[in-house]
Formats: sequence, structure tokens, C-alpha cells
Amino acid sequence: MGSSRNERHSNPGKPSMPNATKTIDPAVIAMLETATTDGPNLTLPQMDRGTYVLVIKVLTKAGGKWNRKAGAIVFPADAAPIVSGLIGSGEVTDNKQALQAYYSPPAVVEVIVEAAGLEAGMMVLEPSAGDGAIIKAIDADVALRLTIVGYELQEEPELPLRDVTYGTDFARTALSPMFDRVLMNPPFTRQQDIAHVTHALKCLAPGGRLVAVMSPSWQTRDTKAAAAFRALLDGQPNWTVSDLPDGSFKESGTNVSTVLLVVDVD
Repeated sequence: MGSSRNERHSNPGKPSMPNATKTIDPAVIAMLETATTDGPNLTLPQMDRGTYVLVIKVLTKAGGKWNRKAGAIVFPADAAPIVSGLIGSGEVTDNKQALQAYYSPPAVVEVIVEAAGLEAGMMVLEPSAGDGAIIKAIDADVALRLTIVGYELQEEPELPLRDVTYGTDFARTALSPMFDRVLMNPPFTRQQDIAHVTHALKCLAPGGRLVAVMSPSWQTRDTKAAAAFRALLDGQPNWTVSDLPDGSFKESGTNVSTVLLVVDVD
């Protein structure tokens, strides 16, 4: 597949991650105490506009979403224990931040797909499907007739993608080395990107290619995981790593530095 081309860059060793847990304003707690729940639905009492904005921010971070048809904030599970947890702890954890669910913006997706070099009839794996941005992009070209398999740790949304298995941790899923391409934007915290990409490489068929968005930290960090990952890449016949532009994920809620890793296997 061509000569080996290893490019490392001097990015910061550890990306700055936002704190996912925030203290809830007492006024919000007061409103939640008088709210009513019915299964996944949460109905709010009357309140002033300023307090309403604060309440919605908290409920959105906790996983709720306004549903006009239901006339309520709808959660993916029973709302009662979620609200009780918010009231009891006085804190809310932003599920998106906690899961590092920073979905791939269109410009990043374009770079990923271009680097993949997709061809008709290929089997493609997307291990961290998120909102389906990558899958939707590669599925749009019907002429390619791709077979797509996706996994997503979060529970199934209201409009699930047909190619995705939801509520499944890819890192704990055993798959055969049968995929021609792996396209991925894994979570970064606690070096999860290293674990996910290492596992994904095992899913590639001979002659396959992996394209992954990663934190740059594996290039410079002095940890066993980072050192092992560098050694793993050095054993590959052809791989490249390049910086993505600063602010590539700004519209997804983070300014974390990112790189694009492309690995071809024998």
C-alpha cells in the first residue's frame, strides 16, 4: 500500500476538557420540586422567562428534550428518578460532555470521508456513530452500494439510523476482521480514543484502512497506553497523522485539539 509515512506533531500533551458536572441554581431546584412526571415526560409549572431558561439548560444537560407534541420535556428513560437525582444532589452532569459526545461537524466529516477512499461494495464500520453524521455522509452516495455497520453507546433516539446498534459499547464488542474501512470519531477522555482505535484496527480486513479523529495526546504523553499505541502504529506498513484546524469542533461545543489518523493494514 505504499511506503510508510509517519508524521508526528508537537501538540499539547493533554487536551483541556470542560467540567461535565455543574451546581444547579436554587431557583431551578424549586421549579423541579413542583414539576410533574409521567413516564419519560416532565411537565413544568408556570415560571418567569429567566428561570425557565435556567431550568431548560439543566434538563437539556440531563438528557431531556422539548417535545411539542407531548407538551413536555421528554427523557430517554423514566423522568422521575432523573429529576429526583437532580434535586437530591443539587448537581447536573452534562451527558454530552461526560460521554465526550462531540459530534463531527460537516467540515470534519468531509475530511474523514475524503481520506477514506471509499469504493463500491465496501463494508464500512462506524464504531461511535453519535448523531450519524459520518454514516449519513457515506450513505448519501447510493452508487457506492456500501454495507454500513454502526455502534453507539447512548440509547436509541427518536429517529434511529437503520445501520446502527444503540446502547452498545463498541470497545467491548467482538467483531471479525471483515471491514474494508473504519471511519470514527471516538471519545477522548481517559485515553478512550486509544482503546477504541486499537480495537477498531482489529476489525479491518487485509488491505483495509482506518480513518480516525483523535486527541493529539498519544503522540507525547508518557503513559503505558500512549507508548503502546505508538509502538502499534510503528508496526503498521503505512500510517499518517495530521493536525485538524484549530476550532474544528467549536460548533459541537469544544475547542479541544484534534488530529486525523489514517492507517492502512496489510
